[in-house]
Amino acid sequence: HTGISSIALIIAAVFWTWLWGAVGLVLATPLTVCLVVMGRHVPRLAFLSIVLSDEEPLTPAEDCYHRLLTPGERDEMELVDNFLKSNSLTALYDAVLIPVISSAEADTAAGSLDTDQLAHLEHCIRDVMEDLSSRPAVASKIVADQTVASADAAPPLPTPPCRVFCVPARADRDELAAGMLAQILQQRCDEAFTCPPRLPLAELLGRVEAAAVDVVCVSVTAPSTVIHARFVASKIRAKFPELKIIVGLWGVTEGVTDAAKRLRDSGADEVVVSLAEAVLQIGKLAPVHADPMLPAPIPEGEESRLAALHGLGLLDTAAEPFFDRITAKLTRIFDVPIALLTLVDRDRQFFKSQVGLPDDLARQREAPRDISVCGHVVAQNDILVVEDLARDRRFANNPLLKARGLRFYAGAPLRAPDGHPVGSLCLLDTKPRKFSGHEQRQLKEYASEIMEEFARRAAAAPAPALAAPAAMIA
Repeated sequence: HTGISSIALIIAAVFWTWLWGAVGLVLATPLTVCLVVMGRHVPRLAFLSIVLSDEEPLTPAEDCYHRLLTPGERDEMELVDNFLKSNSLTALYDAVLIPVISSAEADTAAGSLDTDQLAHLEHCIRDVMEDLSSRPAVASKIVADQTVASADAAPPLPTPPCRVFCVPARADRDELAAGMLAQILQQRCDEAFTCPPRLPLAELLGRVEAAAVDVVCVSVTAPSTVIHARFVASKIRAKFPELKIIVGLWGVTEGVTDAAKRLRDSGADEVVVSLAEAVLQIGKLAPVHADPMLPAPIPEGEESRLAALHGLGLLDTAAEPFFDRITAKLTRIFDVPIALLTLVDRDRQFFKSQVGLPDDLARQREAPRDISVCGHVVAQNDILVVEDLARDRRFANNPLLKARGLRFYAGAPLRAPDGHPVGSLCLLDTKPRKFSGHEQRQLKEYASEIMEEFARRAAAAPAPALAAPAAMIA
């Protein structure tokens, strides 16, 4: 606990013991501590602190900065990988890359870096961000970042995700930080957009309007100032009085209270100093659908439909390999965790085949009809795709979907041989996703395969006995 590295303590003990004997052994530790303290407080003796202290000579941000400035080495990804072993992506951007950007800008202003070196460094940071965007999210192991780490893991969200426009206040450095925030938000299933810096004001406001966003985050990275952020925030507030505005003063530690007051006077709703805080504030500002869940309407000819369903003889029957093979194949082909073959009865939906359902639902093999999405497929008798259930007013407050964290649904109707819709072949995921026209056609083809099996079984079933004519009975 003396602040001296183990190897330095051993060398000092050997040296002073050799020089003064037993007295040197006793004095070795306090003498070395004195040297370390002198190195920390006397600039010309700083090398002593670096050589003898147990502290890291460079912070991760300083280490990354030097690596990025070393042409041809490209070993910054080694540092990034090591950092992500015990930290989240949010912590990497907050504690490493944003400080690197600020340091590079300050050194350029001081003449220590030329513009070519700055451009090279920014290009390398973009490469790092692009590489990280293709990786799975990394959960944080640091207690201070646990709240934001949950965003990286993309857990079920109780509210619809936000649409966020990340606006750079002035320069490329602001746009880099805005891109980092957008990447983090996209990993937690928000919709995030960015734009180039130095756009004409009219074009910037037009892009914000076209994106129909819920929140605008103005990105400010030193040496960009509060003045730039106030100008952008005030113009956005004047154009969109109801829009939520957050200003991110990335890495600022001094004068935050005064800056926040001035920014709020200019129209900002919240002021944050880190990406971690921004993620939390955006989560609080996410729109909440207060509309009640919309049960599926009852289709016309419901009694005839129910008769056709019961005529199939599939309700309350055991799982069958034919149907199970299809649902298992769907999870592999479409890369989804859940695939179901459901039959919609009068008051329930029965899971004839399933892959990936939670254990309790898999054991029950049914759920109420009034909270089923498959009921909507039966009602409209056509394929239904909901790319984000949490943003659809019909399903945002569905208790079954919210409790299970389900965010995506695609279902194709299953019809009895007489044409009545009796159920659905559907896919579910815990993350929003796109579902192309080609994928919809594939899902319909598998539904057709199941309907052919329905028809084959109906044709093979024995015909019901006919009543004898009354004359013959007499």
